Amino acid sequence: MARIILSALVDEIKGKWNGDIFQTYKGITYRKKGTRPRQPRSIHQTSNRQFFSYLSGQFDSLSSGFQYNWNYYAGLVSNTYSGFNAFISLNQTILCANYSTLVRLYNAPPERKNPSSISDFVFTYDASKDTFIATWSSPLLYNYYVQCFYSVVTGYRDTLYPAWSFSQTVSSNLGYIYIAAGQFVSNTQVNSRLRVLNCYGERSSYSSTLTSIKT
Repeated sequence: MARIILSALVDEIKGKWNGDIFQTYKGITYRKKGTRPRQPRSIHQTSNRQFFSYLSGQFDSLSSGFQYNWNYYAGLVSNTYSGFNAFISLNQTILCANYSTLVRLYNAPPERKNPSSISDFVFTYDASKDTFIATWSSPLLYNYYVQCFYSVVTGYRDTLYPAWSFSQTVSSNLGYIYIAAGQFVSNTQVNSRLRVLNCYGERSSYSSTLTSIKT
């Protein structure tokens, strides 16, 4: 909050201007910085918003039996979680993964079973291919999938508030994911993290964040 010093030209400021709020308290005028909604900055974030809008209108069109199953599944997660929320969440994850064998759900999963997280995650830069490589030892299953996210460190702020971008989704039995480094200049520092999905869109927690540098 900033304190405003008035002058002979301006003797009063109040109300809102440019998203900020001006208030007077005990004869002193203050500016309170307003919040500004963040807009999606990446294709992945934009897709999330679009899929949410699309799926929101789909739940009511499900049969009563399917809606009951979704509400039952949601109760396994939390007593404040609804079938509508579960339907949106899992299907949004599946659609945003953009992988051919991951298809939208109409009925709820038969049980709640979030995958375990990645094991033995390694993230390196291969100069011979000008590529970052993320590898893991587990899971290595055809019906589990691994998503890769990365962020580019261009300044101190990026170390505190990384802007994550979606790279791709692969079948977990592949054991690796490439991130093309041609888009980055030499000495660029890149962070990466992974998570596991199953065919129902249930997610593991994110792996630890690893960092590599384009040399």
